[in-house]
Amino acid sequence: MKKIVLFIIMILGVVGCGTNCFSKPPNRAYFHQTGGYGMQYHISIYMPTALSPHSPTLKCSEYEYAKIDFYTDDLGQISGDRVIWKNLYGD
Repeated sequence: MKKIVLFIIMILGVVGCGTNCFSKPPNRAYFHQTGGYGMQYHISIYMPTALSPHSPTLKCSEYEYAKIDFYTDDLGQISGDRVIWKNLYGD
């Protein structure tokens, strides 16, 4: 009987309903050391997709991201006409 109870507790601990998981995945950005398209800086932004995430682990789901690349000569707050966007819609 003790083994069955321990087994059930272990299963509940592994499966747990999103324990220690974010309700929404964080945005991520990566600054590349090289530029492109005639611009000095290249930055990739990874934004969570609206698709339902798949779950390779039982405890926390792995979030899916859409990658957006943009190139610019300026850093800081910039206007849209000073940026070249690539993969804006995840294609």
